[in-house]
Amino acid sequence: MTKKLIAYLRVSTEDRKSGQDEEEALRLGIEAQRSAIRQFAEQSGYQIIEEVEERASGKLGYEDRPVLHNAVIKAAKLGATVVVSKLDRLSRDVEFVAGFIKRVKFIAVALGEDVEPMLIHLYATFAEKERNMISDRTTAALISLKEQGVELGYANHKDPNTIIVARAKGAASNAAKADEFAGKMKTIIGLFIGKGMSYRQIAAELNAQGIKTARGGAWYSTTISNMVNRWAAEDDEVALNQ
Repeated sequence: MTKKLIAYLRVSTEDRKSGQDEEEALRLGIEAQRSAIRQFAEQSGYQIIEEVEERASGKLGYEDRPVLHNAVIKAAKLGATVVVSKLDRLSRDVEFVAGFIKRVKFIAVALGEDVEPMLIHLYATFAEKERNMISDRTTAALISLKEQGVELGYANHKDPNTIIVARAKGAASNAAKADEFAGKMKTIIGLFIGKGMSYRQIAAELNAQGIKTARGGAWYSTTISNMVNRWAAEDDEVALNQ
């Protein structure tokens, strides 16, 4: 029985790189997605029965993405699978992704055909984190300008105590986010180790999926090794204190 795919290709003006003509950038984005999906279909024995394109922000909800909505309905009727090149072509929102994979059979080419739902959720979490980090960096830049006396169109807090309190809250928030990130990485790296992957292979996989380290950098085998050793030391300390 032929395995059928409906390819969903999405771009938005957010995908345009600085200095590129908008239409050319969007065309290249669509072509890159199409090439990845067609290569996957050929190698994995699937037939692409339809390709659909949508120009929409990934921030939009499911009901606000009519092309995707119709693709899901058609896939359900035809017993087909909806495929995207990367998870962020579907969405960077965890809740959106979690709800979507309950609606229809789904593959993100970059993740592979047999990826566990838990990993899909984790990858979606990291995609959402990256989106939030971009927002946080923008906010931080605006705060910095504000503290330098640049007028940004709203009241400029000159009170030193206000600034100190705001920075303390920011530091506490960052620490909490770092702990949350470490916990999720422990889960995903543990899954990869359980699959028999080496530290080098794990680092390559995380980089391929666009997942950054806590400081926004790339992963290396030494990065993985250091994290695993730190977790082992923490577990030993907990055991000693029990």
